[in-house]
Amino acid sequence: MSNKNDLMNSASLGTGKLKQEFFNVTNRGMETVAWSQDTSWVVDWETAHSTQVGTNTMDGNTNTMWNAGGVPRYHNAWWIEFNLGSEYTLQGIRIQNWGDTTHDVTKAVLYTSTAQGGTFNSVVASLGSVTAGISTVQDFDVDYDTPVQHLRLVITQTATGYQPYIREIAFQLEDSQTPSPTSSPTPSPTPIRRPARRPARRRVRRRVRRPARRPVSRARRLPLEIPTFKICMASGMT
Repeated sequence: MSNKNDLMNSASLGTGKLKQEFFNVTNRGMETVAWSQDTSWVVDWETAHSTQVGTNTMDGNTNTMWNAGGVPRYHNAWWIEFNLGSEYTLQGIRIQNWGDTTHDVTKAVLYTSTAQGGTFNSVVASLGSVTAGISTVQDFDVDYDTPVQHLRLVITQTATGYQPYIREIAFQLEDSQTPSPTSSPTPSPTPIRRPARRPARRRVRRRVRRPARRPVSRARRLPLEIPTFKICMASGMT
């Protein structure tokens, strides 16, 4: 069997890092999270046959596989380890079997540890109903609130007990480092400039000059005296 480090280098195709993101997303409430892969996340695996190494599970190529050969039938503990580079909240895991039934995964357990190559004894998710005989992707929700970085997937059962053939593995991750809100300065109140009050306008009463009344002469003012004639009636007199 070839040296594992050599196989890891050849699997990266000289790029050193290959990252795939699949945007056939799953709805979770009001937000969507992409399925992510990165060949550099695959840091170790138990065994492999020839060039069918563990990094093939994250190369985005469904024509390659991880063939965990080299151990007896019914080994039921084939494992592959991942280092995500930083902590994430894991929301889902995706597995794509080869689809030949004989080498298809039917059960698996995902563990986490505090360090790469450490003790993986904290269960993140149990996959107890992986379907054999199909080569399409199978997605599983993960309900684990603690952020994780180091993961190990242990295949605990295949359809016939032979080593697993796995085309692809992907994770649904949410960044656990939520930025703290930046406090914005409280704006100072803007003074309200009121328009200057205009001085009250004095109302000037305009005097209307009436024409002077002409004096009335006394003659006009006195009643006209009509002389009365006393008629004396005398006998024989007029």
